[in-house]
Amino acid sequence: MGDPGPDAVKVADLCAGIGGFSRAVQMAGGRVVYAMDHNAAAKPVYDANRGVSAELSTRDLYTSEMWEQLAASGAGMVVTGPPCTDFAPARLVRADKGERREGTRAALTPLLVHQLTQMQMPLVVQENVVSIESMTRGQVAFALARERGYHLFFLRLNASDFGPAYQRRRLFVV
Repeated sequence: MGDPGPDAVKVADLCAGIGGFSRAVQMAGGRVVYAMDHNAAAKPVYDANRGVSAELSTRDLYTSEMWEQLAASGAGMVVTGPPCTDFAPARLVRADKGERREGTRAALTPLLVHQLTQMQMPLVVQENVVSIESMTRGQVAFALARERGYHLFFLRLNASDFGPAYQRRRLFVV
């Protein structure tokens, strides 16, 4: 994959992990101009796989510096796959009570929506587990986006529909 050129869509990848979304952006002809993930262990793998995309920043979503860097990047689109473990079905039920619960990382989704809508990011694509739709923080985040004038499109995909022999249901919100 070569340089997509100066007219390519400029994209930021938040919660980039090892770079799957960044790679997809490159394959679609976009230019990753900013990428971040709080997990420093992801950085060597992301950077080795990044091709012509931006170097991975290990800033925290809760810092103003990260949001300033994003704004300065000139990105007109954000892709993000925030940690899904706190929304995953296996984590949602307490064995002793059968209660649904969310962990602390579930707060990242409303934070992302708040910040991105406040900066009026024109286009956002978020990937997560399907159960985020029924969780409180997922519902709060999606309601906030709608309140701020964003139109949401929900696409549910299963990895087994694309070849792998296992079930991996994901939700993409555009």
